[in-house]
Amino acid sequence: MKTKIIILILLTILALQVIFSSRQKCAYYDEPFQIAAGLYHIKFNDYRIEIQNPPLIRILTAIPLIASKTIINEEPKSYWTSYQKFAYGKNFLYKNNLKADTILFLARLQILGLSILLGLLIFIWAKKIFNDEKCGLFALVFYCFSPNILAFSGIAGTDLGIAFLTLLSLYLFKNYLEKPSRSSIIYTGISLGLAFSTKFSAILLIPIFILFSLSEKNRLKKLIDILFIFIIAFIVITITYQGNIKLFFEGLKSVFGIMGQKGVLTFLNGKYSNSGFGTYYLFAFLLKSTLPVILLFIFSIFIFKKIPASKFDKLYILFPIAIFFAAASYSKTQIGLRYILPIYPLIFVFISGLIKTPRIKLNSIFHYLLYFMLGFHIYTSIKTYPHYLAYFNELVGGPKNGYKYLVDSNLDWGQDLKFLKKYLENKNVNLIECYFGQGDTKYEGIKSQHILSGECSPNIDYSEKERTDLLAISATYFQGIYIGQVDIFKWLKNRIPIQNIGYSILVFDITNDSESHKNIGDIFYYGIKNYEAAKKEYNRAKEISKQDKHR
Repeated sequence: MKTKIIILILLTILALQVIFSSRQKCAYYDEPFQIAAGLYHIKFNDYRIEIQNPPLIRILTAIPLIASKTIINEEPKSYWTSYQKFAYGKNFLYKNNLKADTILFLARLQILGLSILLGLLIFIWAKKIFNDEKCGLFALVFYCFSPNILAFSGIAGTDLGIAFLTLLSLYLFKNYLEKPSRSSIIYTGISLGLAFSTKFSAILLIPIFILFSLSEKNRLKKLIDILFIFIIAFIVITITYQGNIKLFFEGLKSVFGIMGQKGVLTFLNGKYSNSGFGTYYLFAFLLKSTLPVILLFIFSIFIFKKIPASKFDKLYILFPIAIFFAAASYSKTQIGLRYILPIYPLIFVFISGLIKTPRIKLNSIFHYLLYFMLGFHIYTSIKTYPHYLAYFNELVGGPKNGYKYLVDSNLDWGQDLKFLKKYLENKNVNLIECYFGQGDTKYEGIKSQHILSGECSPNIDYSEKERTDLLAISATYFQGIYIGQVDIFKWLKNRIPIQNIGYSILVFDITNDSESHKNIGDIFYYGIKNYEAAKKEYNRAKEISKQDKHR
């Protein structure tokens, strides 16, 4: 009874952290289109709009909207570019009968539900293999206070969903290996089918299943059983796609085609690559995991033989971690730690065995050090609230320095417009911004001139001398990703921003900065062809230069 109460308290704390933090965030980049597409799938049984990710999580996040007044304004087209899809999603979110914040809240609750189930599963697995409830609670505490888990538990996307279904599939398959039965085959097949209906990375489970089947007795029977598991999974996928199974294979083919092609431009510690970095995910893991998780995981591997579980149980955890790491590192599309999110639940289960390791259990120094690590992990999470996505550990000086090493969904997914608005309150400013994301500045009440806009905003008025001129740049754009020119903000690279909002939006004071105004003018003139906005900036730069000469 006591253990159940502790579990309830921990999962409640998890839920409260996710709810209160996500309510302070505007739309993350993928959310508007994911939710819109999900509602479209439900209403029209049409899956052609998005085939590069299966539809299950999109449908799940849109379920609460079925009975609402939310509307789909137009039919999306299967041939749309990514830009058109994201524009469609943004239009759906911000020009609907239901408020954008309400739509996001309802969609995100579905993912939080999966996160709670994942936490329960982590407790069950750790308790089972180490035969100790304390191990289960230890793993659960690490899970409930993991910044990366807390971040993606509040985002209406596929990443937390595939983490849950990956662990569930592995757990159920392990149960099958231990006690083969018709029910264990069915449950594993259903879970695997749901995983495949969530993200194509579930294909990595196939070699894991086959390898561990071959390590057991009755190999032929095990392989036949796996065939039945795959058949059941295929049935689940077919049901998810409402019979449009051809789209599943088209999506799978397109994803593998993309993996073999030149990837998107990747930024890593000041370097750029279109073909990826072999060490990208290792680097991301070492910078974006809490130090206790890193140290305890390394230590657990170092004393592998002394971890009180069977060799099979330990390898069954470590091998999937290695597989997901290797597959992600091989991919040429490297845009965020989220691609290896499924390894974290496995790590939490593995390191929980430390509290039952004989030497640590008997040695008071190691015992207290272990709980100190747990406390530091909790402290780190509390300190990071509510900016969990932007978490970076002490190796790089924390989240404030994260933009120097990694961007995109590691840090900046356009989530901090609400915090920018809060920062601007009671300030009289001319705001020029280069915002990366699917949030809406007008919806959030931000008056600005967007650098990538072809329209000249009336919000910029340099004749009002009492105004402060501010330049706000999303970290992803600041490092030249998705903007077409990696050195577009080169002149600012050695400057310290006056504010780092949510650790994802850098703010510079350019009030008396002729160089910045001139360079911004060049971006307007030569890049966007916004000649009116460029003229404003050039005139402001000349005015500042004249003032400097008379000083």
